[in-house]
Amino acid sequence: MREPNLSIFDVTGKVAVVTVGDRGIGLCMARGLAKAGAAVSNGSRNQSLNAGAVAELEGPGSAAVSVQCDVTGDTLRIDGGYSIF
Repeated sequence: MREPNLSIFDVTGKVAVVTVGDRGIGLCMARGLAKAGAAVSNGSRNQSLNAGAVAELEGPGSAAVSVQCDVTGDTLRIDGGYSIF
């Protein structure tokens, strides 16, 4: 089976913000975006799970950062100040 041409999904040089990127579909999206070349800002309420996900996403030529945030209410809460990439 030949590999599909994924060049149309190239996001090299872009930053992707993913919420709930520490598990489930969020983590799958973060993996795909990182594989497509994006630097990933991975947001989650659970900092320890998120740190593990970010460690998996980082690699040669890819960057990722863990951001503790809560998007469950009417307002977005991000803990700390970030200058990411």
